[in-house]
Amino acid sequence: MLEQFLRRSLTTALVLVMVGISVCFGGQQAIAIVRGGVDYTNSNLVEEDLSGEDLRGYVFAVADLRRANLSGADLRNSILSQAIFLEADLHDADLAGVFADTTFFYKSDLRNVDFTDAMMVGAKFGGADITGADFSNALIDRYEVKVMCEWASGVNPKTGIPTRDSLGCS
Repeated sequence: MLEQFLRRSLTTALVLVMVGISVCFGGQQAIAIVRGGVDYTNSNLVEEDLSGEDLRGYVFAVADLRRANLSGADLRNSILSQAIFLEADLHDADLAGVFADTTFFYKSDLRNVDFTDAMMVGAKFGGADITGADFSNALIDRYEVKVMCEWASGVNPKTGIPTRDSLGCS
């Protein structure tokens, strides 16, 4: 558990340094190999088709993924810090263990997404379809949880956990 925390902390620090460097160099898109994955920090991925792709450990910090198709993609342990997923299709994707602080999932298709153990402080889900999503052990702002509980429904087909239960809805 401590090892996992330290690994996440180190990865977060690395992303923040890379975002800082990107800003210092005029926000130019930088793609680099990071822990066996790819770094899409500050990338324009609007309407990209990444459906079914193995994107484990990739970095999408400050990336624009509006209307992107990531359905069925494996994004476990990826970094989505400050990414924009406006109207994106992520249904059936695996986002377990992602770091998605201040990430926007507005009006996105999040049906059956596995968000277990994700860190999503500051993430926004307005108008997203979260039917069957599993948020077990995810760190989400209390207000967002309260709002999502108003429309949460379904059971995640992979984990068998009802969405309302994973959010702690009463």
